[in-house]
Amino acid sequence: MARFLTLFILLLSSGPALAARDRVFSIEVDNDVLTPADQYFTNGVRVSVAFGEAAQKPWMERLADKIPFLSRAYNERIISFALGQNIYTPSDTAPFTLTISDRPYAGWLYGELGIEVQTDQVSEYFIVQAGMIGPASLADRAQRSYHRLISVARPNGWAHQLSNEPGIVIGYQRVWKNNLGLGKGFEISSNPHIGVAAGNVYTYAALGWTLRIGKRLSAENGPPPRISPAFPGSGYFKASSSVVWYLFAGVEGRAVARDIFLDGNTFTNSHSVVKKTIVADFQFGVVVIADGLRISYTHVFRAREFTLQPGRHEFSGVNIAFRF
Repeated sequence: MARFLTLFILLLSSGPALAARDRVFSIEVDNDVLTPADQYFTNGVRVSVAFGEAAQKPWMERLADKIPFLSRAYNERIISFALGQNIYTPSDTAPFTLTISDRPYAGWLYGELGIEVQTDQVSEYFIVQAGMIGPASLADRAQRSYHRLISVARPNGWAHQLSNEPGIVIGYQRVWKNNLGLGKGFEISSNPHIGVAAGNVYTYAALGWTLRIGKRLSAENGPPPRISPAFPGSGYFKASSSVVWYLFAGVEGRAVARDIFLDGNTFTNSHSVVKKTIVADFQFGVVVIADGLRISYTHVFRAREFTLQPGRHEFSGVNIAFRF
């Protein structure tokens, strides 16, 4: 993963120096560290580079121009590239044997292209993810190595993980902007959103709403993005001469037709569980922007995703981003 990340940054940062420095590097880490043990969506890492208009190269603009259904009357268009890895496990990782009643072990290693357009009324987000599920995702190695590093029990059931399978997800999200000034730099923002995703990894439709309240919300397009499936968010922000901060909370419901991490492999037999077709997330958190640095913390409560799951799941996410 470290080699992939180094090559990724070098490729996207190559070329002539950009005086505008209109790029944002961010790293997102989601983990269930606050729960008693690794379970369900236990860890996710995503690194991205977002290019503002001053930093975009001609080939990036030509690529973005080919997306047919995004608004052409935009005020701003952001193009981003990301690498990510998700790890999923059952609630008990001690047994060497397969636990039929619990979700499968699975990993997802992917690359992502994101196009974000901003108008006065709406934000639109288009993503394409492509990668590998199964041993090729390196999830088993990543989890075992990390557990050795922090001296905790070894997860023993990775022999039963999903088989290797190429994966693809195409997604679209639309957010409506409703900002209200409260005076003295304070603002409140109410943002309903819709989203769809299709592919052999995920297929779902989403409906949700986010509320933000804080100082100078208009300096940012929206909360930092999280590891999908998740609320919409922007990987890009502008430098601010004064501190920008806000609290946020949101709810999203998803009607899920396909989730490979519960349904199992598409083309071969594998372990699977009976998924819930309606899943809900509730999240809350805080964002702070100072000059060219943005830091956010998010806590997520996720409703049961499969019928034999005993209760909801929760995890936390930290996003650190800086302009360069």
